Amino acid sequence: LMDASVNYGTLYSSSSNFIILSQAQDTDIILQGNDGGSTINALTLDMSDAGAATFNSLVNANKLQVGGTDVITNARALSNITSIDATTVVKLNANGTVSVTAAAEFIGANTFAYNSSGQWSNYEGVYDATNNQVIVGFRDPDNNGRPSYIVGPISGDVITFNSPVQIESAVCYDVNVVLAHAGTVLIGFNWSGQNYKVTSYEITPGFLTYKSDDNTSDAPSTLAGICKLIWMPNRNAALAIYRSNTYLRAAVFTVNSSSYSISRVSQENLVSSNQQIYNVRTAFDSSQEVTNIIWYDGTNANAYYKAVHVRSNNTTYDVSSNTLWNASPNNAPSHDIEYHPTAQKSFIIYRKQSDYTIQLKTLTNSGTYGTTVALGSETQLQNNSLGYMQGPQAKYNAGLDAIVVAARYPQATPASSGYLFTVGWSSGSPVVTSQLKFYDGNVRENPLPIPADSTRNFIVHNDRPASDYNIATTLYDGRRVAKGYGVANASVSNGQTVE
Repeated sequence: LMDASVNYGTLYSSSSNFIILSQAQDTDIILQGNDGGSTINALTLDMSDAGAATFNSLVNANKLQVGGTDVITNARALSNITSIDATTVVKLNANGTVSVTAAAEFIGANTFAYNSSGQWSNYEGVYDATNNQVIVGFRDPDNNGRPSYIVGPISGDVITFNSPVQIESAVCYDVNVVLAHAGTVLIGFNWSGQNYKVTSYEITPGFLTYKSDDNTSDAPSTLAGICKLIWMPNRNAALAIYRSNTYLRAAVFTVNSSSYSISRVSQENLVSSNQQIYNVRTAFDSSQEVTNIIWYDGTNANAYYKAVHVRSNNTTYDVSSNTLWNASPNNAPSHDIEYHPTAQKSFIIYRKQSDYTIQLKTLTNSGTYGTTVALGSETQLQNNSLGYMQGPQAKYNAGLDAIVVAARYPQATPASSGYLFTVGWSSGSPVVTSQLKFYDGNVRENPLPIPADSTRNFIVHNDRPASDYNIATTLYDGRRVAKGYGVANASVSNGQTVE
């Protein structure tokens, strides 16, 4: 095919194939037609882009493949997609449609990563990314309530724990675990009703090496759920929040960055009035370097919050007033608080007593020391289809950029099943996933999520009938474009999330 002596195309056969060749470099092949009297480009093959095909309108196909893998195997509509950007994922719904969501979705079956015949309680845990292992501190009822820890290296989604190690010979009531300096973990606990003690350990693969400890000079309460430990990286110190008798107090423990030695440098009354303080929960606002605290007050059956900032000398405290955030919430543990760095807000996640729905309120810190606090309005996260939520624990997963919430539901089927969901933040609003069951009934202790990375989360809980301790693994789809994750030639099932 020539025009003014210029060969612009050739039609020929080769090995019994009919070839259409565009001779000029980077010249497209365009298939045109007459649509209602107008000439249209039905198909354009871009030869400057390896033949990329652009169809002008609808494409009908019995099957769709990507990279040789079937994506759609029958006649289903790809619909509900209005826009896709770097923060969204595409979900193939059970009815065959495709939708876009900015929230993390759950994929795969839940597996038990570990179980034991021992009963563990009042536990906290962290994920050590450097050594790919979980560190759990707990009160050991099988050892007269003494504080202990256990280290579990991870292979894939399976944890193989070493033997538990006793920390102290006296009985304890709460055990707190936080990562401190690189290669260091702190374990705090209220022991013998005498002191709140913090112990430092150097982390190595599979075990911890004791380095130092120190304690407060007054007696914390022997109740559970009233002690918390927060690591303040810019202070090289940990902030302990605990109930002593009927008061809420704080103490700062500095940690040497090389020797890991601990020294208590100050203590402070936070709530000096006589209150029946229960269910103390904390969130550290890293942008303001302030700790938000919520608790239930048994004297008037209300829930309060306050903000605490520790200055660089580690001895001066800036403390806000007690402020009501929830009236008559019920004494049962039904709330938690966690900081979301992208939102730059602390999320209070709680059970609404009047209808058992799960609600969210935000705390935003501002002012010179971050102790000016604005309380957001109530936003419903989940309905009451599972009955009432009990013992929620919320932990931020940086890989998902979302807060993971785990809880038990006594009225679910089977009773006391464990569920979890995530709460993200997009365009000034929370983004929440549906609830996923991680354990089929009889969750005894408040389940604890330990976020590992964008695709794994470990949930610590007790099995009620046998008083066994279990860790379940829940897989997430964290493969967002913005995070740089991808899967090549992945097969897709209904309800899973794909990029």
